[in-house]
Amino acid sequence: MFDEDELALDATDILSNGRNKHNLDPDAGYGYKTDKERFHGYWAYFVSGTTSEIARSSWVLPANIHQSNGAMILFNHLEKRDLCSASVMTMDGAFDDKKCYSRNIELGLIPAISYNPKKAKIKHFNYLRKSNWRKIALGREGVRIRNLSRTKRSSVERYQSTFKDILKGRVVPVRGLKKVRKYILFTCILSQLIGKVNWIKIHKRNRFSSLKLNKFI
Repeated sequence: MFDEDELALDATDILSNGRNKHNLDPDAGYGYKTDKERFHGYWAYFVSGTTSEIARSSWVLPANIHQSNGAMILFNHLEKRDLCSASVMTMDGAFDDKKCYSRNIELGLIPAISYNPKKAKIKHFNYLRKSNWRKIALGREGVRIRNLSRTKRSSVERYQSTFKDILKGRVVPVRGLKKVRKYILFTCILSQLIGKVNWIKIHKRNRFSSLKLNKFI
């Protein structure tokens, strides 16, 4: 199932249980989904396969911890696991920093990370100089693979969509980091089962279509 998988990492915002500002979850934190959109809760992190769309690792941290720091924990998880044939890790601009690049390379993965220009004058990755640390870290072949792989992050977004459907939104009904982690883990396992069933259905359908086509030929 994982033989054709590359990897994609993303974080989704989980709102804390308790909208009343006087009754907030004490373990949760304030984070920013965008520069102007703040929320109180947690980040749920997922590494999923780009073909199987099944989570290979997950974790939960308070939202006030920056996503790039949270990613380090998932990299530690992956270090202890068989990555099969995976050679690329696709990530969005929230993870565009030196430590995420470095950790991917240590794991033998090409970091296909969306460029986050922030306050930089150069707004597009392709216009960066060859001396830029990102292009030096990737190398010429890594840059080519990165540009081909960035669209595969949609797999982890589809996984998160299934995850949120099970969660019925983004609000967890429990309070406290330990309870939230257990709840998210249960939801993650359930969404993996759904993902596996969907994967089997798709491959059976493709195989059946191939057999019909061969018979017709």
